[in-house]
Amino acid sequence: MAFGLLPLDSSSFGRYYRSKAFLLTTIFSKICQTQELIIVALAEKISSLMTEAYLGQRAKRGDRKKFEQTMARVADIEPEDHDKL
Repeated sequence: MAFGLLPLDSSSFGRYYRSKAFLLTTIFSKICQTQELIIVALAEKISSLMTEAYLGQRAKRGDRKKFEQTMARVADIEPEDHDKL
């Protein structure tokens, strides 16, 4: 190749463009995989933040006194064998 030009014979010309297309396809594929990874990571983070906010709202609605009253009604007996730790 003189002066950085493409070779003029057709077989070299075809190989050059096939390898360039392969390279571009590979690069594009890696970029897409990276973007997908970033999107999934962001979705998981947003989901965890939303869950934390939801649980915080539910905790504010809770009433410790009602919880204690409900727990007082539960029989104080030994758990069955399959429920023991």
